[in-house]
Amino acid sequence: MIYARIVDPESAYYPTLEEYFDEETANQIVLDGGRDFGNHNGDLLKYAKSLCSDIEYEYVTQYDDIVAKKHNGEYFSEGDFAKLKEITEEKKSWGEIENDFIIEFLSIHFGTAYKQCTIRGSVHREWAIIYIPNEWDRNMVQEIEDIYFCQGNEVAISESTIPEEPEDIGEYYSFYNLQYEDDIKKRIAQDYNVGVDEVTLYRVKTYVRTPVYEIVQ
Repeated sequence: MIYARIVDPESAYYPTLEEYFDEETANQIVLDGGRDFGNHNGDLLKYAKSLCSDIEYEYVTQYDDIVAKKHNGEYFSEGDFAKLKEITEEKKSWGEIENDFIIEFLSIHFGTAYKQCTIRGSVHREWAIIYIPNEWDRNMVQEIEDIYFCQGNEVAISESTIPEEPEDIGEYYSFYNLQYEDDIKKRIAQDYNVGVDEVTLYRVKTYVRTPVYEIVQ
């Protein structure tokens, strides 16, 4: 029998993108959190934006002025520079030019075509822009979204021993990128190779306030 409890969200641990994904995958995610949220691979994003501006305003006018390395360690080629410069000469708004530039820059940098997507949290103000490889599907975007905006659940798990109280459960801790209790039960059953009916899952129902008294002096 497996006993588990969804950890109180106020004390749960939520992994970062670096902790949740393997190193290679995390390195390929470039995230622009804007003014309200943190960036991921921010140095790379900052360099792409700076280079776009420098080429646009002709601070960088030729290939010899650029020193940029690709993900594999090779330097950008003259052809790469020509592609980037061409984007800055398009008759578009600055925002469109910068976005197209970043996508092309990252495609060159990582050696695979990139795309831009928007991810959103649970409230209106929670949103960010991500740049990821073209072949990554909507499920991957959803996974990044859930991890970045802390929408999964930390779950404490114990095997065999019947807990006196749900708080006693804590033999193992796992993070499940799932929001619905039924899905969490199914995943636990799958992970521990047992039937769903062999999983007892507790969730926080409500909070109880306990008053503390002192003697009036």
